[in-house]
Amino acid sequence: MQTGSCAFTDAAGSLFANAPMQRMLGCDERACGNDSPLVSLFLVQETLARQQRQPLWVFNSQPYGAYGITQLWLFCFLPDVDDYGGCNGIFCHARPFPFLSLPDYLECVNPGTVEDWHRFTDRERGIIFLSLQRLRSKRIGQWLRI
Repeated sequence: MQTGSCAFTDAAGSLFANAPMQRMLGCDERACGNDSPLVSLFLVQETLARQQRQPLWVFNSQPYGAYGITQLWLFCFLPDVDDYGGCNGIFCHARPFPFLSLPDYLECVNPGTVEDWHRFTDRERGIIFLSLQRLRSKRIGQWLRI
């Protein structure tokens, strides 16, 4: 059975990652220090999920595979919130996002990247999300009340 890229943080925010996640984040086998830019980004996103105490899904551009080709990854941060509203830690699972559109997939086009995701407004990110769910424009318009 193939294991995905997974990590978790404890209540103190210490990062523990399996081997695939360690390779992706550029950690060594002993520890994931935040001296790596990828670990720093991971911890910023983890902190956001911890503060909001809600699941957080994030697209990140990361190197992938033996050749280090930049690929879009979907990171899912799931906080463990206790009955009193405290966060006991975060579980994170990451998987490569295989394609951005059906034509790209059918033509075996290497996926593009979203380098400046933060530049999109909440509404634009919503439209992108709904488009990735393969909804037609008319249905997206209904969802957004346009």
